[in-house]
Amino acid sequence: MRMNCGFSYRQLALMIGFKSTSYLGEQVKFWIWKWGEAGENLSILDIDEEFLAKTCPMAFKKEGLEKVCAIPDGKDFLIHTPRQNTLFTRACYSDKMHASAVRCISWCTP
Repeated sequence: MRMNCGFSYRQLALMIGFKSTSYLGEQVKFWIWKWGEAGENLSILDIDEEFLAKTCPMAFKKEGLEKVCAIPDGKDFLIHTPRQNTLFTRACYSDKMHASAVRCISWCTP
C-alpha cells in the first residue's frame, strides 16, 4: 500500500499519540491498514440487492455480470502543478499520469 501525504514524521507521531518518532514505522504499518478499511467503508453505496436485480440491464446479464453492483471508472486530467503549498503539490500527484492531475471517478450501476 502506498501513502502520499504532506505530514512530517513528527506530525504523524503526534496524531498516533507518540512524543517521539522512534516507533513510528511500526505504528504506521498497523494504522495504514485501518485507514484503508475506513476508506473502503466510506465508499460503500447504499443500494440493496433487490434493486440491483430489478434494474440490471440485459447486456450485463448476457455477459454474466448480474452480480456486479458497480463498475468504477477513473479518469485523470493533467493540471498545472500547484507550487504555493507542498501539501497541495503532493496531493495532486497522480500515479496513473506520473504528473499532477485531478481524478474524476464515475460509477456505472447496472
